[in-house]
Amino acid sequence: MFKYLLFVHLALCSLILPFKLQSQDVVLQKQILFIVPDSDTNPFWHKSIQFMQAVAQSLNLRSESLLYSDSSRNRFLIVDAIKKQLARESKPQMIVTTFAFMAEKDVLQVFEEHKTPFITINTTLTPRIIEEVGLPREKYKYWLGHIAPDDMLVGKQLAEYLIQHVPVKKKTMIGLSGSKIHSAGKLRTVGLESAVKNNDVVTFIQSVGTNWTVSEGKTKTIQLLKRHKNANVNIIWTAGDALAEGAIMATEQFSNFDAGKNIWLGGVDWSEKNIGYIKSSQQFVSFGGHFVEGGIATLMLYDYINGFDFKDDTGLIVNTPLFPMTISNVNALANNIKTEYWPKIDFSMLSKKQNPQLKRYNFSVPKLLSLELNN
Repeated sequence: MFKYLLFVHLALCSLILPFKLQSQDVVLQKQILFIVPDSDTNPFWHKSIQFMQAVAQSLNLRSESLLYSDSSRNRFLIVDAIKKQLARESKPQMIVTTFAFMAEKDVLQVFEEHKTPFITINTTLTPRIIEEVGLPREKYKYWLGHIAPDDMLVGKQLAEYLIQHVPVKKKTMIGLSGSKIHSAGKLRTVGLESAVKNNDVVTFIQSVGTNWTVSEGKTKTIQLLKRHKNANVNIIWTAGDALAEGAIMATEQFSNFDAGKNIWLGGVDWSEKNIGYIKSSQQFVSFGGHFVEGGIATLMLYDYINGFDFKDDTGLIVNTPLFPMTISNVNALANNIKTEYWPKIDFSMLSKKQNPQLKRYNFSVPKLLSLELNN
């Protein structure tokens, strides 16, 4: 067993139904693989996996998740791990994955060789990626589509929200960016920079890169607050909620900072821990909702392999709008994103295969989170 493979999680093993017999033929339950460029301890990916599992369950799909340890995050080990999954006798019929670690071309070629339909999610298709591999169904016919937020816009929206709504006149901001190997981190930072450039309302001091973790969010925030101790910092922009969590922990190390009272923080992801921080006013805002992308991709792949192509409905590239969660709407939103409720929801009502009368998809976050529970 290679060390780089953290685990392959049989996500729905307790939910797999017995084989069904039709015309004396055994019909195997179709399988979908969700490839995550992180470990299950990452709050965003943990929530994303759970949502995709719930959607797969509604469609009677068996789902697995392939996750990576810190030591395995390079293109060669990841591509090799994917090859092993597709070489299995019970290989998946469809895949949801992301682009990461500069492995786009290698991953696309593997899926093409194995003739496995897949949809990519979460990361923006940068000019570099498009120049190298094109767009879905151009050079690689099994790359069916792409679903992702506009990370540059999200970074800008978060900064603008903090600038406009933090209740002090003189605003001074620092930033915690994501990893340089992820386009999301880089693009959100570009959005931040565009929001503060030539902005007379806020003084922007500095942003620093991180590895997206809570511990690094804490460490980097402590360093920044000490380095700029005379700058009267009162806003911390973070590229992800794990960083915001670390930043909140960092402010607790200083007697002159009180999160939510004289220093305000914003992040991205709607992570469970951070929802609690928003309820207690320690975090000012979190933009999120994109954890549904894996579930949307599952619905689209399921319909595609059953003869319902989505290209003339959604197009091949789907942008996921993100929404701000604040103290004013946190209770309503939090009730709808409790992971224990998702397995009770019948997401198949959003499938054209299951509902041929359905003319157009509605994959908006409010729609997905407002579906009624099964009795």
